[in-house]
Amino acid sequence: MEVGKLTRSRNGSQRTENKMEGLILAGLIFIIAIVVFIVTHGAKRAAGETTLAEIYSLIKEQKDGKENVLHTDGRENIFRIRDAQGVLRVVFVERDNNGWSIMIKNL
Repeated sequence: MEVGKLTRSRNGSQRTENKMEGLILAGLIFIIAIVVFIVTHGAKRAAGETTLAEIYSLIKEQKDGKENVLHTDGRENIFRIRDAQGVLRVVFVERDNNGWSIMIKNL
């Protein structure tokens, strides 16, 4: 795939082919920043909770979408984490044809 290659959609609008990759990369950079903050400031967790670092590690292990721990068939992988302020959040990790997507919501 060429970086920045323009394509036309059905309605005639132009878009860059790597837009989704850019969004995924931005999301991963955001997650890494949160992980660094948590690691440097410390975070305690209860049973059944995980960390963004652990989620990132799982995604990194399955970056090509091969079956392993995480679902890669469009089903959501759901995790509970605590942010730097100790607020419990739910993280949804999903893989489709465009790659990994991550959504974080308040519990």
